Amino acid sequence: MKKNLPVHNEEVIFDEELISTTDLKGIITSYNNAFQNVSGFEPEELLHKNHNVIRHPDMPSAAFADMWSNLKSGKHWMGMVKNRTKKGAYYWVDAYVTPIFENDTLIGYESVRAKPDTKTIQRAQQVYDALKAGKKPKLGNWFQRLTLKGRVTFTALSALIITATISFFGMALIPPAIALVAGFLAGALCFFALTPFIFMRLDAALAEAKSQIDDPLMAMIYTGNDDEIGQLSLHSKILNAKLRTVLCMMSDTSQKVESEASQTFDAQSEITKSMLSQADQTDQVATAMTEMSASIYEVAQSASNAATKASEVDELAKNTSALSFAAKDGLNAMDNAFDEIVEMINQLDISTKAITPVIGVISNVAEQTNLLALNAAIEAARAGEYGRGFAVVAAEVRSLASRTQESTNEIASLIEKLNNAMVSTISSTDRLKVTASESSLSVEKSIDSVTEITGKIQELNDLATMIATAVVEQSAVSENMNENIVKINSDAEAVANSSATSSKNAENLAQESYNLSNMIRRFRS
Repeated sequence: MKKNLPVHNEEVIFDEELISTTDLKGIITSYNNAFQNVSGFEPEELLHKNHNVIRHPDMPSAAFADMWSNLKSGKHWMGMVKNRTKKGAYYWVDAYVTPIFENDTLIGYESVRAKPDTKTIQRAQQVYDALKAGKKPKLGNWFQRLTLKGRVTFTALSALIITATISFFGMALIPPAIALVAGFLAGALCFFALTPFIFMRLDAALAEAKSQIDDPLMAMIYTGNDDEIGQLSLHSKILNAKLRTVLCMMSDTSQKVESEASQTFDAQSEITKSMLSQADQTDQVATAMTEMSASIYEVAQSASNAATKASEVDELAKNTSALSFAAKDGLNAMDNAFDEIVEMINQLDISTKAITPVIGVISNVAEQTNLLALNAAIEAARAGEYGRGFAVVAAEVRSLASRTQESTNEIASLIEKLNNAMVSTISSTDRLKVTASESSLSVEKSIDSVTEITGKIQELNDLATMIATAVVEQSAVSENMNENIVKINSDAEAVANSSATSSKNAENLAQESYNLSNMIRRFRS
């Protein structure tokens, strides 16, 4: 057996009943605060731990053997137990242990312990010391250790002997020896014949007592005798312990009921406050729902207007898309026209380039003509009067050659300017073509965007229509919710009234539990 150490000779005094329950293996399943406070252990050191954690090493195994023998047979057990605190101090308890049954099945044990009186503690200490030393416990002298029948028999026989002795000296009619033997035998026969009748009721009471508890060891401890009287006295004590246990459990239960009733009263009061607050809040919600219904109608109107505006925007988007397509076609035509202009300018450039050699030839001819005219003028001068007419013609030819040369130079200059202009025109045309191409791409993107916008606007239109429909339906639901909230408000007021009644009942229950506790305390005192 495990020996719990350390221990020291310091007694813990207590006044409250210590209550604990265990399963069939002695594992603690519950306990009251007094049990924990006296033992000094923490909750986690007691709950679901073996009950022998509080066993004191001074307790002999025989005491627990008697206990388990009675408990396992379904009987109650009462005994003196020396327990150990966590710090090693000790405290004596007058323990009353009862089996716990559920549907006729033994499921555990419950122990209620009270503070024992000093004489009982002294007898228990004496008996347990003898058991620990391996001796048979003895209390009182040899006569006190006789059974009740033994004492009566001894007393009766003593009386008979005294009677026979007196008779022996008083008898004169018969021989003394015969008179003595006859008197003794007659008295003994009479005594043994009447003995069963004398003890019949005692035997019945003793059998009844033993059916409840048959523990000579505890009879010796509690009464100082282990005979029939001790067994009957032990039975009386166990009945008192049973009554004490019932009262203790009733007291503990009434305290719990009182506490629960008080908590119920507090909870019901809070519920009443909450229900009144809920009633006020549901009233506010009902008002808000009415306002929300009006808002829902406005939302429905707004959604309908949004659908109309979305249709108008959709129409504008479609027109914009058509204009974009027309602009794209125009830009494409412009691009083609630019191509044609470039082609024409290229042809013109080719033509001007073809004119340039001709102009060169004409310029050369003009120069040669001018030289020939100059030579002709010289020759005409030499000819004198005969060459004067030729000189006039040569002068005219020379003048014509000069004008031709000037015109040729002007044409060459114009052709050069025309070439420069054509180069600039081609460059500008190329830039315009690039711009037109970029514009065409932008228009294409615009068309795509407008197409996408048209789709989104259609979705928006559909969504607005759905919203309008849903809002109309929600309006009906809101109205129904408003009616339900009004009903909830009415029900909340009814529940608040019922809660107030329950609070009053809980208050009455708490008072009755308090009265019951007082009655139990008066009964136990």
